[in-house]
Amino acid sequence: MRVRPVCLDVGDAVELSELLEFVVRWLDSDDDGVAGSLQRFVGHGSYGVDELRMDVARFAFLVGGRDGERLVGGDER
Repeated sequence: MRVRPVCLDVGDAVELSELLEFVVRWLDSDDDGVAGSLQRFVGHGSYGVDELRMDVARFAFLVGGRDGERLVGGDER
């Protein structure tokens, strides 16, 4: 299956990456409280705070955060 590229307005991409980076910082600040809540929500311990943090950070990078500006805007794909 071929995935079609999605183009975001640069301003929207910046806001999305800032929100995602905020979530990463929040996860970093309260491992104990977030870990318990996440485990209750997921229902088991196979997906924890570390995995969530990595997934959110990766997505923030892909939309232009954390030195990923080259992935936002323009026609580079």
